[in-house]
Amino acid sequence: MKKKVIVSVFLTAALLSVSVFQTLVASTLSAADRWNWTEGSESGLDGATREFYNAAASLRWQHPNGDWRDKLGTPQGKSAFSELTIAGGKEELPVSIDITALANQWLNGSLANRGVMLQIGNVNGGVIRFASRENPNANLRPRLVLHFRDGKETLNAVADTSLDPSSYKSNGKSILLSVGTGMRRALLQFDFSALTARQAALQKAELQLVAIERFGASSAVQIFAVDLPVTAPITAQLGIASQFVGDVNIAHHPDVVYATGFDDKNWIASWHEFIGHFKIVDSADHFSPLSGSALQVRLEKGDNNGAGGNLMFKKLLGSEPEQMYVRYYLRLGNNWRPRIDGGKLPGFAGTYGKGGWGGRPNDGRSGWSARGAFLKQIAEGNPLAGRTPIGSYVYENGKSNDFGAVFAWSEGEGAYLENNRWYCIEQYLRLNTPGQSDGVLQAWLDGKLVLNRNNLNLRLVPELKIEKFWISIYHGGSLAI
Repeated sequence: MKKKVIVSVFLTAALLSVSVFQTLVASTLSAADRWNWTEGSESGLDGATREFYNAAASLRWQHPNGDWRDKLGTPQGKSAFSELTIAGGKEELPVSIDITALANQWLNGSLANRGVMLQIGNVNGGVIRFASRENPNANLRPRLVLHFRDGKETLNAVADTSLDPSSYKSNGKSILLSVGTGMRRALLQFDFSALTARQAALQKAELQLVAIERFGASSAVQIFAVDLPVTAPITAQLGIASQFVGDVNIAHHPDVVYATGFDDKNWIASWHEFIGHFKIVDSADHFSPLSGSALQVRLEKGDNNGAGGNLMFKKLLGSEPEQMYVRYYLRLGNNWRPRIDGGKLPGFAGTYGKGGWGGRPNDGRSGWSARGAFLKQIAEGNPLAGRTPIGSYVYENGKSNDFGAVFAWSEGEGAYLENNRWYCIEQYLRLNTPGQSDGVLQAWLDGKLVLNRNNLNLRLVPELKIEKFWISIYHGGSLAI
């Protein structure tokens, strides 16, 4: 019986060159989607942590345990918007903190509403645990009471979490919010989207919390605005592809060393050991390729391998290069749902059948790889829900881990792919000087830079070169779908 097809990926027009070239596809990812922290799920592996403000998307804080702005607009500044001293004690204690100055800035648009950060301002302060929005007693949960000239609005928190410097996991589903000395901070988010018409009438904003546990001496709870490392809009880079509409005749450009599509029935002849679950599809298959035909790769139930093939540079060029660009187009199928594990995508390698892949460490002499990678599709409740982060899966020299490391393409606007749309994916690799950490790995999505590493160490000996471009569509790891 044929295995059930559960995920699919489409590729077309793999191109290799020694000069940057970008063909653009319009991006649909908005800044509002990209720049938000998230409290995460029960797993604790996908929310805001000491390292990430969105761990599922590998989006990092600029500073450990969170970024903020003070009332003067200073990043990581010390001038709190407001402060309330809370004495130690054992009984539950309702508190109200005035955040009018911060709320007014959110309403008038002078400051983006990324949420409230609570931290302890006095060195000898204790630890306070407030009830969170997940607390089973609804009367104890955080709320923001807004007093307008014409009435009052009460908002419940839409997200909250604690940042714990001793844990790599997120705490968004805890029933308590912890604040204390030693960089233990709390974040709360309130939705102001329906309030802008009343901005001039705000008289007071009260953050109402209930302290469930208080340890140590009195604690000066300070209010700051959550800040995120927002990147200015990026202009896509243009290269030689701008001279060839639809890539027609791009192979004639002197800088292009190889170009292929899937309209030629003999396309597979150039590839070494192309195997797996694949077929060529076009509009007759009720599928709209980017141009002409596309290669459809299937990941099937109970299997890890989608498809793979190698374009060997020595056979193609007569020698192996030390730097190379590649471009291919990718579309994730409608039923693409990688929720169990991530996997591999196309990229460069110099494994020589000896090392640098499949649990064979890179010792600097046997082999290396820098394939592409996809991460688990982001779950509901996240600002990027339903998108698949992609990146590079690299076996570097000198790493103690038997397996490679994933570098998520999270720079700039990042690489978070929707199902059912084409993307232009480009990568550049320059091998390091043997024994030095000066190798370069870059990636672009739709012409926008999303990865820029310039400190790679892939080899100790000059004999290791870029052996091949490796189409590798693979689920895992070891976990099958």
